Amino acid sequence: MSAAPETAAEGTRKKTATASSQLEPPPWESPPWREAVSLNPGLAPFFDNLESFVELPKGVEKLRELFLDLAVRGKLVHQNESEGDGATLLAKVAEERIQFLKAHGLKKGKSLKPPNPDEFRVPINWTLTHLNDLAYQVHYGYTASADQNLRDVRMLRITDIQNNTVNWDTVPGCEIDEDKVAQYELADNNLLIARTGGTIGKTYLIQDVSVRSVFASYLIRVIPSKLICAEYLKRFLECRFYWGQLRAKSAGTGQPNVNATSLKSLIVPLPPLAEQRRIVSKVEGLMSLCDTLESHRLARMSVRERARRSVLVRLTSASAPATTPSHKKPAQASPETLQSSWQRLSDHFEVLL
Repeated sequence: MSAAPETAAEGTRKKTATASSQLEPPPWESPPWREAVSLNPGLAPFFDNLESFVELPKGVEKLRELFLDLAVRGKLVHQNESEGDGATLLAKVAEERIQFLKAHGLKKGKSLKPPNPDEFRVPINWTLTHLNDLAYQVHYGYTASADQNLRDVRMLRITDIQNNTVNWDTVPGCEIDEDKVAQYELADNNLLIARTGGTIGKTYLIQDVSVRSVFASYLIRVIPSKLICAEYLKRFLECRFYWGQLRAKSAGTGQPNVNATSLKSLIVPLPPLAEQRRIVSKVEGLMSLCDTLESHRLARMSVRERARRSVLVRLTSASAPATTPSHKKPAQASPETLQSSWQRLSDHFEVLL
């Protein structure tokens, strides 16, 4: 029996797949992706159906959440005994933190009870601690009115942070005494957290700041220890475990709000420093692949929409009677034309769904 003739849609899909494979392999064939799959065999059914999952409206967004969740559970990279353990790192951070506080005349503050290990399961060489134990300082911003005419010292606000970026050219200035600037001036690796309103919990990592700037009072600054990877903390502040704690700490209030004391008590999973850096590198690679998946998904949506419009226009124009004077019979499309239009519809039916 001879094989059924190939439809136009099948031919197009094969050509597209061939062209794409010649340009670049799909994201799930990349080394970072394969390692993530190998470390989580229980998720094999999910990854086997990834192509269908990412077609969902929020599929790629959920995939990002999954990778962050795996990252803070120690499920994205292999653990290496030679890199030490989180408990030893935490002890070093505590010593260094005390020295910093003394040198800057800051109070140590109340010590928090160590978290229960059952709060969040992590690898044996990790430890759980509180955000306060990893930071020199967690404090509120400066209260002043923003002024676009002042440029010497800027004042970063929640609204200036969009999609994890800041356009410093548009950040307004403020009136502030020079002796206050040192208390609030932003520096690289500072972490900012929105503490109220619809953006509560949103975070921003200061990097390569090009102007003198303080931060507004609706933001809380975390100054991480130099022994902690600030990028790792930033990724933690994007994961579901963080958001779950934040919602619990801000519940019961009319206006969503979280204070510095609550943020200090956030439970943070702590791997060795070298592993923190490897996790950050892996997450950045996977997020880049997610960007690619989302870009491809949007492109396919655009192609489907154009195909839908094109096919339906041709079909309806072939099926509809031609406009004629009232004293003449309307011209009918030929059977051959209708058959051609219906065949085109059939060939592209999957695209039109």
